[in-house]
Amino acid sequence: MSLERGLSPHTVDAYRRDVEQFLLFLQAENVAPEAAGRNDLIRYRTALSRTGGAASSLARRLSAVRALYSFLQLDGSATSNPAQAIDLPQLPRRLPHALAREDVERLLESVQGSDLLAVRDRAMLETLYSTGLRVSELVALRVSDIDLEEGFVRCRGKGSKDRIVPLGSLARAYLLRYLNEARSRFTTHADDGCLFLTARGRGMTRVAFWQLLRRRSIEASIAVPLSPHTLRHSFATHLLDGGADLRSIQEMLGHSQIGTTQIYTHVADARLAEEYDRAHPRA
Repeated sequence: MSLERGLSPHTVDAYRRDVEQFLLFLQAENVAPEAAGRNDLIRYRTALSRTGGAASSLARRLSAVRALYSFLQLDGSATSNPAQAIDLPQLPRRLPHALAREDVERLLESVQGSDLLAVRDRAMLETLYSTGLRVSELVALRVSDIDLEEGFVRCRGKGSKDRIVPLGSLARAYLLRYLNEARSRFTTHADDGCLFLTARGRGMTRVAFWQLLRRRSIEASIAVPLSPHTLRHSFATHLLDGGADLRSIQEMLGHSQIGTTQIYTHVADARLAEEYDRAHPRA
């Protein structure tokens, strides 16, 4: 998963925990992994269902077992994949939540002033909304990944796939201000090239950015719960509303399948229906 598929350490750790849980179950059943069959997998699925966890957690754990046996087949340690005969739970399709444009504007405009943290925070928020990066991609950016003159950012996404995303003029202006006024004040003698730094001179983390965003959203009086992914969804939804084609949005988001991007057409349809219900006299 880490070497061949290039998945993130977070994803690899989650699958490792799921596989370890399955192996402990087989150990208690006195069944070797290579000898497990369909009935063993049915008992495991039943045991998981009894814990009362979310359907998404059950689906992920069973997917981890499928992946394990796919690997064992490639390795020659198993002749079949018994997990393929086990149906994964059907998950409800949830539409991503996007902020209204005026809410995004209020969030961004609320971060003002020449304070070093404000300069950094505004640059990060403008970059996130301008590019639609995942939070893990945002905090992993290096100074060498941005080209302010040409207006693009290079990032490494899921599966260690690089992509280039346009950088809007406002994001470029705030990034330039951050680089000129703030970043050098955060750096220590051992500058490792990370673009966004904490006040202690270390690279920004996902958790630290979540906390930053939560604090800034409260200051901006954003009523709905806000996460970094909300700004990613807002980026895609507002592009679609503005007439961008789905293939371009897919490229910028780094989706490997167009079907993943098509969820935003459902968001646009839902918003259109809301406008109809609000405005039509006989709705």
